[in-house]
Amino acid sequence: MAAAVTAEQFPLQQQATEEAPLVASKAPRLLKLRSRESPEPKLDTTMIQAKAASGASSEAAAFKLPKLVYQPLFAPGHPKYTTTIDEVPEFLRDTFIISGYRKLCYSYSACLRSMTYVHNESGNVLTHLAALVVFAGLAVSTNFNLLPAAISPGRASWGDYLVLYGYIFSACVCFALSTLYHTFSCHSHKHHVAWLKCDFVGILVLILGSFLPGLYYGYFESQALMLLYMSMIVSLCVAGVAVSVSPHLQKPSLRWLRPVVFFCISLSGVVPVCHHIFAHGIAASARSIGLYYILGMVTLYAAGTLLYAFNIPERWYPGLFDIVGNSHQLFHCLVFLAALTHYYGIIQAFKWHHSAQSVV
Repeated sequence: MAAAVTAEQFPLQQQATEEAPLVASKAPRLLKLRSRESPEPKLDTTMIQAKAASGASSEAAAFKLPKLVYQPLFAPGHPKYTTTIDEVPEFLRDTFIISGYRKLCYSYSACLRSMTYVHNESGNVLTHLAALVVFAGLAVSTNFNLLPAAISPGRASWGDYLVLYGYIFSACVCFALSTLYHTFSCHSHKHHVAWLKCDFVGILVLILGSFLPGLYYGYFESQALMLLYMSMIVSLCVAGVAVSVSPHLQKPSLRWLRPVVFFCISLSGVVPVCHHIFAHGIAASARSIGLYYILGMVTLYAAGTLLYAFNIPERWYPGLFDIVGNSHQLFHCLVFLAALTHYYGIIQAFKWHHSAQSVV
């Protein structure tokens, strides 16, 4: 059974107890949780006070720490670089993530050096960095392998390439900005907020890029409807950018709102998809717009959003998933799988519209 300690035993900067199971070794902030058997934890919380780390506000910031916290599955990096939730400013705190926080560094080079040691953002950086590499590879392989195999030479229009590579580009933008945000978020409060806004914009760029191929192939013979739906999604994404960069929505307590807003914008795609199904039938929609791939994409996005919004699984075992396996990392993985699923749906739609059987 995983080791757990009570919140009262969790060491604060100004307080230590004789019963604390966290012991210091060579460095004063090195945390090691003493393994011991304990009953299944209950998420009863106690209010404790902590001071922000050096460089942050000197005013004490109150936060709720779960009464029982667990030893992480993987140990965070050296305490010279990482610390615990009670020693970082509020804007860096993540609910139920107790350890592995990087200290404010006020340097981009120091942020980049954080790639060389383990911290609680390592998984977030690596998941979307890997996704960026995959989609960059797809951009090359699509041009040299999939497209020539799908069509006869000269049959692809500029619109085909625009929506297909527009989607790949939007995915690369999203994953690149996400990677940069999670890398540089510990620079300072000002730069944290700036990169967070870039992360929001990247998500909306991916949403926009995801809509355009389906609208292009689904309503190719109805230019008026195509322009109507494209105008709708562009307007929603622009509004989403305006909402996302609002300073009032940067609070950690509103972290759940961001994925919900993005998911609701994504749900607006139900209208053109249902319209196409009613007009042509499920079978035709499956061939011409990749309907089943779209459903798979939506399912993955929904699952990721729910995990992220409700802090699953770390809310059940605070501290256990500090380094690996927390909701944000799972959200990243599901977003990547959803984007990859949609890519193959677009390829199917492309092949169908350039085949002899494409009369719907």
